Amino acid sequence: MTDWINVEDEMPEIGQRVEYKATVMEGHPSESVIQDIGSFDGYYVDEDGKEWRGMHIFVQEHGMGFLTGDVQFWRPVHD
Repeated sequence: MTDWINVEDEMPEIGQRVEYKATVMEGHPSESVIQDIGSFDGYYVDEDGKEWRGMHIFVQEHGMGFLTGDVQFWRPVHD
């Protein structure tokens, strides 16, 4: 399997199917690590049309969940 890629080094293509890891609520007593498969959906765009590169969006493959800015690592999923 492919090594993990840091989001600070490289981002997947929009719509690319990936496995990702995220630390949610880092440093908080309820901190948790999420590892899931989904797709990269691009970056948050505010009401003025400004794209926020630090707010990348990863959408879960199954279900309605998504993470915005929490993912630290990803790797491509090969079918």
